[in-house]
Amino acid sequence: MTNWQRIPVPCCSCGDCAIRVEFKQWHSFSRIHVTGLLKLVEAVRRVGAPTDRSEMHLRNGEYTNFAQMAWWGLIESFTGNRWDLSEKGWRFLHGRGGIPRRVLTFRNRVIGESIGLHFIHEFVDAETWEKAQHLANRIIPSGRDYRQLALTV
Repeated sequence: MTNWQRIPVPCCSCGDCAIRVEFKQWHSFSRIHVTGLLKLVEAVRRVGAPTDRSEMHLRNGEYTNFAQMAWWGLIESFTGNRWDLSEKGWRFLHGRGGIPRRVLTFRNRVIGESIGLHFIHEFVDAETWEKAQHLANRIIPSGRDYRQLALTV
């Protein structure tokens, strides 16, 4: 099974134009996404508001994969290219919710999800799990307050 599929797309509606090729593509969630997620939480806690990528001190791989976390619904974008954790992101960080193992995208939008879920404990060692729990319980979210999610199942 390939991770992508070619989709021929006419350049305009007349049908006589050249055809360009676009791709459907499957993406997998990985540990680098989790490290980016934790850096987002640290930055939001430090700044007290949604932050941009420069405030997160992301490394190269974390930076290039960061926005992909929105495909799993873990982060939300705000004006000024700022980011914050979503409600689903809080549940995932607390170990109370899973995300699809893979997502199918077309034109940078999710059009499908795989069967089966990933949970945060699959990606982190004991030290990182402890850090995630510490951050999840100490952050003061701006705008919307998801701290109460720590008390719900």
